[in-house]
Amino acid sequence: MEMKNMHNNIYIDPLTCLPNFFKFIEADFEEVFGEKGVVFIFDIANMKIVNQNFGRRIGDIHIKTLSDVISNVFAEFDNAAIFRTHGDEFTVIVNNMLVSDMEAIINIVKSKYISSMNEKGFIDANVNILTLGYNDWIYSVENYYEILLENFTDQEEKRHSKYSRENLFKHIIGGVINRVKETLSYYDDACSLAFVDDISGLPNHRAGKIHLSDLLEGYKSDKNGFSLLFIDGDDLKRYNKVSYETGNDMIKRLSGIIVETLRNEDKIFRWLSGDEFLIVLKETNEVKAIRIAERIRQAVEEQTKTWIYPVTISIGISSYPKDGCCITELIDKAEKANGFAKDAGKNRVFTWDNLAI
Repeated sequence: MEMKNMHNNIYIDPLTCLPNFFKFIEADFEEVFGEKGVVFIFDIANMKIVNQNFGRRIGDIHIKTLSDVISNVFAEFDNAAIFRTHGDEFTVIVNNMLVSDMEAIINIVKSKYISSMNEKGFIDANVNILTLGYNDWIYSVENYYEILLENFTDQEEKRHSKYSRENLFKHIIGGVINRVKETLSYYDDACSLAFVDDISGLPNHRAGKIHLSDLLEGYKSDKNGFSLLFIDGDDLKRYNKVSYETGNDMIKRLSGIIVETLRNEDKIFRWLSGDEFLIVLKETNEVKAIRIAERIRQAVEEQTKTWIYPVTISIGISSYPKDGCCITELIDKAEKANGFAKDAGKNRVFTWDNLAI
């Protein structure tokens, strides 16, 4: 999945497919609210108890059912905007309407939700509904919440005990905090999808190129060098012939062996094809890189002797700045050195110097 698509999903609630809190706060408030209208806030009665007693799966059924009812009831209003603004909370804005015009909507949503939940076997289901009319432009999310709190009358507090002024304020703040946490979770997921290989668990080639770019920029100023090890497995397609699951398991185990031989400051990335890895050796010249590469090669050969197919690897080395001063050139030379190791009989380590001679 591309980062762009993942970013767009931040604005859509995955359970109900409705615009969520982030879409709400970024909406064009003048267009959504208009000069006057009605705001409805719906939430499920005793939702915390439902989740505690029956689990999140049943809770999701309640939420999805209420979402469907709200969407169907307000489908006839072209001027209605619906958002899932909190866990079990839905905010509906119908502009250019009066509270008196919309009074029947409260009973329709409530009765349809209760009826639908009864059919599913949940006889105690109920919904809380807060209604707010406004007669002036609302320009921002801050302005909206300010008006919401200011217009929360004692009568409404008595009718909807859950929505005391204090509780409503806490509810709003709690919703904002939860959405910030959700955003961080979405971005973590996006980074995992974009920069982590899902088989080996290692950073992938995208992460590798970013790391190299940052490293190269730093090394231009401090003049220290680094080396690349381009690793490719020898004849590992035999594992996929057993099954792809077997092949994936072999990659996990192989990457584990390689990681164990590295120093703390070294970085490893799973590269483009199934059994390719790129290792970045920080502040390491060609001589040290050869020693490290040999240690990795020997560890793989020794520790895989009992596998169904013993594994060997070929390693190509390039070093900065001796073999190049740009990422593309350094990777290309490491790959070509690896190819020379393959041609020489596999299970070998070669530097770009060997290839150039």
